[in-house]
Amino acid sequence: HLDASHRLSLLGARAMALYDGDENAILAATETLLARYPDDLNLQLSKASSLSVLGGRAQHLEYLAGLTRAACPPAQALVRYAALLAEDGRSTADARAIMQRALRLAALNPAAWSGLGDLAWQAGDKEDCLTLYRIAACLDDTNEHLASEYMRQCHILGRGETGLAFLRNRLARLGARSAAPALTLFEHLDSLERAGEGFAVLEAAL
Repeated sequence: HLDASHRLSLLGARAMALYDGDENAILAATETLLARYPDDLNLQLSKASSLSVLGGRAQHLEYLAGLTRAACPPAQALVRYAALLAEDGRSTADARAIMQRALRLAALNPAAWSGLGDLAWQAGDKEDCLTLYRIAACLDDTNEHLASEYMRQCHILGRGETGLAFLRNRLARLGARSAAPALTLFEHLDSLERAGEGFAVLEAAL
């Protein structure tokens, strides 16, 4: 039998807490692991997520701010912190600077490009938003959320066919590996009341 303090035992306890959806137990298990592995980014971000649920926005912000004060902070932590700051309209300039810092550290981070797109949208820069969303979707081309985000922005700007062409191209490249691109294209065709085309896409993907 493994000792309760063994790494596998601690990971098992955390996995059970995640399965049960017990946020207090998730946080406790995460903090126990962080005491032993303080630089584990996944654990750090998990703690941030738990604090957002249990501790409220202020505690969540404080913890993420602490992560970003490292000499070379992880880009993911910077992106999370900037996104949370951006929820307060008074902090958008700070949020943009932090997103840009994340890109200086990890230029190919799709979440940072998407986050800049969100900030551009808030500022009313819809063209910039469209460009930034497309960059994000191209950098993480298997991410359905980012592909949908770009498609929705295309539709808002009256360029729905451009967005659909992007989704069709994704399907041609990725459809052999996953059904997700076909489902994403179907969902957007259906939302445009073009369900007939959507069903044809699904049938072709079978």
